[in-house]
Amino acid sequence: MIYKHVAVLTMQHVCIKKTILVFSSAARYHSLVKPTVNLFFLTGLLFYSGCLGTKTNAIVPRQRPVISRDGHTFVTDDGKLLRGAYWSTDWNGALPQRSYFSELRKRNLNTLHLYGESFASGQKAGMYKNQIDTLVRWTREEGFYLVLTIGNLDKNGTYDPDFIKEFWKIYAPRFANETHVVYEIQNEPFAWQAGYAEDVLEMEMDACLQIRKLAPNTPVLLMSYARFVTPEDVLKDMRKIDSVVDFQNAAIAFHGYAGAEETGKTLQLVLEAGYPCINTEFAILHDADQVLSVDPWVLKLCEDYQISWIVFLTEGQIEKPEMFSGLLKKNNIAWQ
Repeated sequence: MIYKHVAVLTMQHVCIKKTILVFSSAARYHSLVKPTVNLFFLTGLLFYSGCLGTKTNAIVPRQRPVISRDGHTFVTDDGKLLRGAYWSTDWNGALPQRSYFSELRKRNLNTLHLYGESFASGQKAGMYKNQIDTLVRWTREEGFYLVLTIGNLDKNGTYDPDFIKEFWKIYAPRFANETHVVYEIQNEPFAWQAGYAEDVLEMEMDACLQIRKLAPNTPVLLMSYARFVTPEDVLKDMRKIDSVVDFQNAAIAFHGYAGAEETGKTLQLVLEAGYPCINTEFAILHDADQVLSVDPWVLKLCEDYQISWIVFLTEGQIEKPEMFSGLLKKNNIAWQ
């Protein structure tokens, strides 16, 4: 893509250079010969205008994800699942190498999950605005989707309502017209499964209303359950927020840490009840060496149910076969 843009710019440069030569030659001719040269000037002007008007291979952002025809999940503008890995600016504000997107693309991934900032840092919302701007731009240019959320650092299972309000006050309108961006309200605000406390449900509804006011068309992900179990409690939570949340452009976010079997039981019942879902985080921590890898069974579950997913692996991890691609191959998991 970059090479195409360079080529286009080069052609435009040549085109403009030729026009300048036409103009300068015409000027000398006009001063030395006769008024009929005005026609020559007009020809040069038209040629110059044509050069500037030449169509280029401009970057076309991905169009907004939409709920799939079966109502189960968000899918891309060409009907594919959102499949991705993560990056975390909330830890230190660092950016990945731009080549990270090439590595993701090699593995047929199309989405970056960004833990943008965290209330647990002790700093105010907006602290990593420049870095988040950069990643929104990079994902747009690379043809990726980006799911933006608030991280917890070392305080999973908690949240700060004031930070949430300020964060979305800054970022909801900031990226409202970025059609490749999705908003996830808050990572794991409650420990650890459905049956959320009333104050957490109020926070989810308030944040959803705030985002809808500031970014009416941006997809919103809610709840971010760490363990997707006890489907009756999930549905009870949904009934409490149904009056506020329009699930035509919103979905339940869940994580895969309950394992494939329990997650699958809950997922089936929640989908049957008509609620779209997306798995925004899952992995296995191998106790022996404290190394993360993809959970191939949870990934296979998502593929079987055609639910979009994001693995909790990042730059320097997703590239390692023993952490991702090797495990997929071993378990005969693939997608188009």
